[in-house]
Amino acid sequence: MAEVEKDRVRAESGKPDMEEKVKKMMELNELREKWSDKLFQDNPDSVNSFMVTMDENNMPAIEIGVDPSASQESLAVPEELFSENLIFRTVERMRDAGPLILDLEDGAGLKRA
Repeated sequence: MAEVEKDRVRAESGKPDMEEKVKKMMELNELREKWSDKLFQDNPDSVNSFMVTMDENNMPAIEIGVDPSASQESLAVPEELFSENLIFRTVERMRDAGPLILDLEDGAGLKRA
């Protein structure tokens, strides 16, 4: 009887259970794999990351990390992704030699990590 009650509460709340979330994460990961190369190729100076994550409501989502200097409106994003839970987040580009850090101790300014 307890399992029936759990199913009823889940159905009424509209929140998917963990099994459904894992299934959706796998589906989103397949989309990420399918479109990753094209997304980076079409947006070489704009897109810094492309991953599957959870949104603020703990629901599976695809996150596109956009460079701070890029315009979200000018991004070339495959139409298929817009039917999913899509998040655009400002993400700094990783530097080739590591991230830049500010050395406050000796006042030398920016240096490579």
